[in-house]
Amino acid sequence: MKNHLLILFFVLLCSFSTLAQEAEYVVDMVQRNKLIAEVNKAKGLISNSQNDKAISILLKVNKSDSVFAEVYHEMYKAALLSSNSSDSVLFCLLKGKRIFSDDDVMCFYVADIQRIRKNYSKAILLYTEAIKLSAVIQEKSFFYVDYFKNRAYCYSKIQNYKLAIIDYSEYLKYRTNDAIAYQNRAICYSNTGNKKSALEDLNKSLSLGNKSAKNYIDKLLK
Repeated sequence: MKNHLLILFFVLLCSFSTLAQEAEYVVDMVQRNKLIAEVNKAKGLISNSQNDKAISILLKVNKSDSVFAEVYHEMYKAALLSSNSSDSVLFCLLKGKRIFSDDDVMCFYVADIQRIRKNYSKAILLYTEAIKLSAVIQEKSFFYVDYFKNRAYCYSKIQNYKLAIIDYSEYLKYRTNDAIAYQNRAICYSNTGNKKSALEDLNKSLSLGNKSAKNYIDKLLK
């Protein structure tokens, strides 16, 4: 009886092993080359501001090959340029986040789409996740500082001005010449009653060429 049980266990083990091997993703290079051509076509459309057409192509490519990472990068670019935050775009980028679960950039893409959809609380959680994921990466992403700027914007939209100020301050360590960021932080300072810091930021913003800062200065000085 024991021998029969051992044999049965061995057969089941082999079966599970075979299923695991079959579940492994194998890239068909002929198919991948065809999809690369489609992605290149989408890139051309994006460069000509035909973002919706590009998104349509990229969705089809993604359906055929969900581990083709470049599709997600181009999808985000087209969506951001066109402010397209449709369900199809969101679901596609969510798929990328699930597949590349340790990639802070994929997390950032989904956060930005949620921000565009005005789902600010969801976006904040995703930006926070992206920041945590990036903590273990020595060479930071091109978008890294935007994690803080965009989270700051979302904090300000839900009127959590103190946390918005912290994030804008972190962002401005790296982007010291961003006039709009100074203005946005000034508005947050103003909303917390810190008129002095608000005026300092508005004057800095004005000195960097942001003429609209003058209107905010005039309002604060009244």
